[in-house]
Amino acid sequence: MSDSADILHHVPGRLRLQVPFAERNTEKVMGLQEALKGVAGVDQVQANPTLGTILIRYEPSLFSEFPGALATYAAEHDLFEIPCHDSSPCVSETDRSLNRVFGEVNRRVQQALGNTINLKELLPLALGGYGLFFVDRAAAAQWLNWIRT
Repeated sequence: MSDSADILHHVPGRLRLQVPFAERNTEKVMGLQEALKGVAGVDQVQANPTLGTILIRYEPSLFSEFPGALATYAAEHDLFEIPCHDSSPCVSETDRSLNRVFGEVNRRVQQALGNTINLKELLPLALGGYGLFFVDRAAAAQWLNWIRT
């Protein structure tokens, strides 16, 4: 299946899906609305064809297992895939790659500096130094005053 949906918002008893493949397609969104009424525990399904979103109200006691049950139901009925339906946040491959690269750079900086400072501390210091020496000094002085207060 190539169509995928994303969970935009999820609180006990309420889940909102983004279905980009059905955006501005009233027939498709309404078909999904009717199909999703068959998911166990669902009380109400409301679709917004203009935005391509579907709001599902369900039994709040099913909170922890509902996204997985919804993903399974949607896959079994060939409706769509929900790639990130577990409790961990959905992270893109680009985000994973950037985290890997900057994590390694951070480890090397910490090794080089004897584990006394890391990039989360070094970057703001470097930006402050840059502002102090290369940008309007009056603005940098004001920035330093804000830090002290």
